[in-house]
Parts: sequence; C-alpha cells; structure tokens
Amino acid sequence: MQGMQAYLQQMVERSSSTLLDRDGKPSVEGLLFLGNPQLVFPRLLFEDPVLEPVDRNVWAAVKLAAASGDSITAFPSYRELMLRCNVGSKATIARSISILRSTRWLTVCKARLRDANGRVRGNIYALHDEPLQLAETLELDDHYIDWLEGSADGKHTPHRRAIAIADRVLVDIRAQLRAGEDITRLEMPIPRRIQAMESAALTANGENPVGPFFALSAESIMEIADRCYLKAGILVGNTQETLSTVTVPGVPSGEPAENRGNQGGGYSNCTGGVSTVTVPRSSKYLKKEENTTTYPVVTTEVGGSTVTGLTWPTNLTRNDKGVVRLQLGTIPQQHHQPVLDALAAKLSSVANGKSQPFTSNILAYTRKLCELVVVGKLNPVPTIAPIAPTPPDNPDTPPQTPETVDRAVKALACQLSNASAEAKRMKQLAAADSRLAGAALEAEELWKGLSQRYTELKQVQIQMQGRVLH
Repeated sequence: MQGMQAYLQQMVERSSSTLLDRDGKPSVEGLLFLGNPQLVFPRLLFEDPVLEPVDRNVWAAVKLAAASGDSITAFPSYRELMLRCNVGSKATIARSISILRSTRWLTVCKARLRDANGRVRGNIYALHDEPLQLAETLELDDHYIDWLEGSADGKHTPHRRAIAIADRVLVDIRAQLRAGEDITRLEMPIPRRIQAMESAALTANGENPVGPFFALSAESIMEIADRCYLKAGILVGNTQETLSTVTVPGVPSGEPAENRGNQGGGYSNCTGGVSTVTVPRSSKYLKKEENTTTYPVVTTEVGGSTVTGLTWPTNLTRNDKGVVRLQLGTIPQQHHQPVLDALAAKLSSVANGKSQPFTSNILAYTRKLCELVVVGKLNPVPTIAPIAPTPPDNPDTPPQTPETVDRAVKALACQLSNASAEAKRMKQLAAADSRLAGAALEAEELWKGLSQRYTELKQVQIQMQGRVLH
C-alpha cells in the first residue's frame, strides 16, 4: 500500500509540474487515470467473414506494436509476430499479411525503402481500423494493383487461400468497371459501414450476405466461405485457364474418400469425394515426396485479357497503368491500342499546355474512351513516323551527283505534299476534338521539318546546276 501511495504521489507531482510549466496559457485542470490501460480493437475485424483467427491475431499483434502512444513505430518482425500469435511458421505470418493487404486492413505505403547507399531498409506499413477504400489505397500504395495481380497469379505466396482472396478482390474490381462505376471515387463512410455490418450479421447467422463487406462482394464472400478455391477445374477470376499436372504431397489415391479431407489440419476437400484439388502454378514451392497424388494445376491469365505488345503512355504511374489495364479488360482486345493512343495524345497535350487537365481522373477519361471506341465514335490517332536524321558527312561516301540530288528533291517534295495534307487534316480534327491537339502539333512539326530539309536540298540542287553550267 505504501508503494502505491508513493507511485500516486509521484504522478501527482509530475502533473503539477506540467501545469506550472504552462506559463501565460489559460488555467486548466489536471487529470489522472488510475485504471488499467485499455486497448480497443474494431468489432468489424472479428466479424469479417473472410479473415481467419490467425489473420485477426496478426492484425492485433501489429496493433499492439503501435500501442506505445506514438503513431509512428517499428513494424514487428516475423519472429515477434510468431511469438505473439503462437504461430510456428513464417509462411503463415506472410500469408496473413498478404490477406490483410488484399482486403485492405493493412497498406504498404512505401515498398522496399532504400537508404542513401541504395540498400533496402524495409517497408512502411499503415494499419487501419476498417478496410481502406480503394481510392485511398491507390493514393497510399502505388504498387497495389500490380501486387494484387501478382498475388492472384501466385507470384507472392503459394497459399491457395491468399491467392483466392486476392483474385476475388480483382474480380470485384473488374465487375465494378464493367458496371461503369468509378473505382477511384470515394464512398460515403457511414453507408459503407452500415452495409458491412449488415453483411457481417447475416454471415454470422449462417445466412448468405446480400451486400458487400468492404473490398469483397457477397458472391466472393460465399465462394471463399465455401472454400471453392479447393475445387478442381474451377474458373479463377473468370479468366482463361490452362490445366497441367504436378505431384504434391497428398493421400494415396487408393485411400477412402472420407479420409482425404482435413489432411494435416488443412481445409476440407469440397469436391464431393474426389481426391483432386486445384493447386496454383506456384506449387513449385511445395516439397515433393515419393507417396504423392497427382493433381491438376490451374494457371490463370491475369488482367482479363492479353495486353502484351501494347505501346503505353510513358507518364503513367504504376497504379494508373494498373487501373487503365483493368478498364481495357472491359472492351475487345483490338480496341486496346487505339484507346491507349488517344490517352497518350491527351496526356501529351496536357503536358504541353495545349489542352485542359482532366476534369476528374485518368480512369474516368479512359472509361469514356472505351465507351466511344465500342460504338465507333473514337477518332483514331494517326501514328506519325519520326523524321529520319540526316547522316553525317563521311569522306568514304561517294560524292553526290546532280541526278541523285534531283531524285532526292522529287521524293522529298512528294513527302512534303503528303505531310502538308496530313497536318491540315489533323488541324481540322483537333478543332472538333481537343484530345487530338497533341497529334495535330506533332503533324505540324513533321511538316516543318520536311520543309526545312526540302529547302536545304533545293539549295544543293541549285549549286550543282551552277557548277554544271560553268
């Protein structure tokens, strides 16, 4: 009791010193809290229908590391998280962090932060008391879309649940884009929370949710809850798949079907007694043993369509490129490059001050271009070939003759006539559509360059004709 009294007296004196140090400031009263320190955890974290107990424990362990009173602290190491969560595997911690990042309970603000010597010092994370909106995540994490696609493709984690959750988040983003929604628009927070609470309440009562729970739709929640990612031959993310085979540790095929579920404490096999399950192509990380069962492997094509070989605007950020790539997945592949060309022309025009900046954002502008190209109302942006540089004088090159100069002048005159006509046409198109202002400027510069070259060749031609007369 005397020790407690001494401790309280010490706190009172410290509070008194703090109040006396406030010279010249309004008088305030002091307050001491004599109870035990309390740490609050969000209720929706425990009602999240997608997270498992270990995922919630990892979130809570990270929160405990930030509970020192300072908003900025060191992210706990994998070893610390393993001890706090009573987990014996780093892979389990990595899987939970991946799931928390996919569902946006956790955000990576800076990935692979480097010091002055170029050495990687780590990442900077942000922990949230509710899943962040996609628009806010794109602002904080400039690798989110790329990372999400890589996770859905099994590049960051070999665990099927983490792959399935990342894939379902991407599926829901694509569904929003196909519905014409602006995924970069901020939602009202109160209706968003109410919708999530209703969905969590239905799931807790064993009913099917009717609305989304933050990042995941009702359909995605049911698919993950049913462990459909363990089934063989399912479509992952509504994308094209190719089946191949690989041997992974399992139960001998001759064992009864009822003994093939919950192997080693894993998930139940929901294929109705069939011993095959879907294993992502990242199963190369799994150890091969002699007694194995052959399972089909599903390899997915991320992004909804093939976008290789496209020419992209050079001044797009990683996330802008990611959302534009997802938006392109809503239209046929043959329209991808025309949309990118029109977007590049707009960006170039804005950078040169020839056009007004975007009224909303790049995604909204790209969505409008996709709508125009589908109905055939998008004006094509012509590809303008760069001016070939004039080769330097070479003493080994044979001297020009009047005949070669005459042929060069005639050929250049033809090119100049075509360039002049193209520049006039692009000027008329740009007057009707400001998005083509950049292309019109490039056409005019091409015409000016050819004019200058034509003038130089004419002078050479006149000089050679004068030498011939003499």
